[in-house]
Amino acid sequence: MRCLFYKDIMYKLTRIRGNTYTVTVNGTDTGIYRFGRRTAVLIDSGYYENEDFIDFLKKEGIEPAAVIQTHLHIDHIGYNDLLRGEFDCDIYAPEVEIEHELDREYDFPYDIRVNPNEGFIDISGQKFEIVSIPGHSEGHQAVVTPDGVCFLGDALMSEDILNQTKMPYHFEMGRTLKSMAKIREMDYEVYVLSHRGCLTGEELVKAVDANLAKEKDFSRRIRKLNNKKISDDKLAMIFMKEIRISKEKMDLDWVYETAMARVKEYRR
Repeated sequence: MRCLFYKDIMYKLTRIRGNTYTVTVNGTDTGIYRFGRRTAVLIDSGYYENEDFIDFLKKEGIEPAAVIQTHLHIDHIGYNDLLRGEFDCDIYAPEVEIEHELDREYDFPYDIRVNPNEGFIDISGQKFEIVSIPGHSEGHQAVVTPDGVCFLGDALMSEDILNQTKMPYHFEMGRTLKSMAKIREMDYEVYVLSHRGCLTGEELVKAVDANLAKEKDFSRRIRKLNNKKISDDKLAMIFMKEIRISKEKMDLDWVYETAMARVKEYRR
């Protein structure tokens, strides 16, 4: 592990396996696969923008040829514009993810290249496996480095983060549950979650089961609160109060959206 300080930010380059590393960038664990003399592929690029991260990459001798996105939420794409400007690297994401985020009126100030929904993508002779695991977002995907390290993005939460989170964000619960079941059957060397989680296969199964248990509890609560006379909207509000979401957070669009996703799936 190597640590470099820039102003008030500490970046830690941590080797996971072989040529695969992670560095936490404003709360998001970004993957770095290094090959050749200086070349690298990043998996996601962290939250916000700060020139210090670019300085860190240069100090470490890392020149990104590409960024492969697990998905296009703001805490995973923060440095893309700076990386494009500094290194002229390509940005990859699934077509459905790109289209969905554009439909939500999110503007990308750079071109995004389309990667396959499943299969492999070749970047400078290095093959990265793409596995579709939608639900957290419309086109969420896992990215597996040539070392067999599987980056799962936000499809799953580690048990410690799950215990701190009242209601994890997912866009569509039916596909989220199917993706969690798919993840449970994966067979890679190591798994990296985007927010504080590097797991072995055994730990992954426990994490999946913990995530599913939380959703089972949400389903039980919603069914108990359900009344055919009330709308989905009203039930979502009652559900959020039931799990003690603050009024301030209930007013946030993304919090309401994920509560509604659960109501639509679990009240049936």
